[in-house]
Amino acid sequence: MALQKSTYNESATWEGLKALNRSARSARSNVPQGPYLLYFEVALDAADLGLNDEVLIAKVPTVGVELGIYLVGYKVSLTDVDTNGAPAHVADFKAGANVLISGSVIGKAGGIDELDALNAMKYEDIQGLDLTMESTTAAATAAAGTLKVWLEVIIGRFSETGS
Repeated sequence: MALQKSTYNESATWEGLKALNRSARSARSNVPQGPYLLYFEVALDAADLGLNDEVLIAKVPTVGVELGIYLVGYKVSLTDVDTNGAPAHVADFKAGANVLISGSVIGKAGGIDELDALNAMKYEDIQGLDLTMESTTAAATAAAGTLKVWLEVIIGRFSETGS
């Protein structure tokens, strides 16, 4: 189950976050910096939508041991990538092995989905993880489309208790 190609511009997207990280480090503060909204757009081919196909959306960089990148929001938009009269496409959106959005059916007719309300990854450090879309049910009639992702993060030292 190798990751499929993606067409997002990783270097341009993460350069801003790295600059913010340098700013947070220089502040030497325990106060988290952000939230910051990151945007990714990935062109999907019909071949990306088979059973268990996994598409790389982005790789979260590592900012260091003294700071983390913490997930506070995650929203996806997908065009209609299953043009069959009885569309079947279902996908999970993940950070590493952790499912952020499970059983999303937005590829059947196009739509928007967001972080599951009780998701265990919220407020977790996501440094170094791959953000992916995995097709858990293949498209009945796969079509090329566009995946858009909005990732809301904070950087710094953070815990739900404020320590």
